[in-house]
Amino acid sequence: AGVAAMLVNELEPAVLELRPQLAHTLAAVREAGALAAAVSGSGPTVFGVFPDRPAAERAAALVPGSIPASPL
Repeated sequence: AGVAAMLVNELEPAVLELRPQLAHTLAAVREAGALAAAVSGSGPTVFGVFPDRPAAERAAALVPGSIPASPL
């Protein structure tokens, strides 16, 4: 959770202004159990940080347009 608390993207407000639908995606990722969620770079990709791989895989099944968790 420590790393998740440091997650920030200063471009995110501008991205959300241009693509307001991404706010719904961020909310869906958070509601699916992410410790943190953010827009990657200038968008439109959204990602979440999860406590473990099973949690990430469950979230991927819940959030439309998700891809499987990347291996670490």
